[in-house]
Amino acid sequence: TPPRPRNPLLADALKRAGVVGRTARGVDAVFGDQLRCGRSRPRYEAHAQTGVTLTLSRAEPDLDFARLVVEEERRNDVLPLPELLLLDRMWRAGGTELAEAAALTQRAEKDAADALAALERRGLCRGERGGRWTLLERPRRRPGLRMP
Repeated sequence: TPPRPRNPLLADALKRAGVVGRTARGVDAVFGDQLRCGRSRPRYEAHAQTGVTLTLSRAEPDLDFARLVVEEERRNDVLPLPELLLLDRMWRAGGTELAEAAALTQRAEKDAADALAALERRGLCRGERGGRWTLLERPRRRPGLRMP
């Protein structure tokens, strides 16, 4: 949903003063930071029109996944959130279907396919017949990394 501050005048003043950044970036930042640290995706729950509850996991982080992301982002560009979400899914489940990837990234199947293709170009996964994408063996065998 589009961002809608509770107090638009205050939000505008804070933005002009440089205290806050662009609107509608907080959710993406929370997801990206959680995944980059090897944590599970945060859970958001809407409560009528009055608020949202954010739940962050207290489970131990998957440091091997975090190392993979750090290594990949050092070698190449930063992973955009859709690619990071899909890499996390494939790491935890071994693969993903295109329809599932679209639902996970909340994008059209074409956009999800583009994100998967970007991961394939990075050498992290491969597409198979039938629209299934799997994590390649290469990330599993990097020194210090282990798969669940």
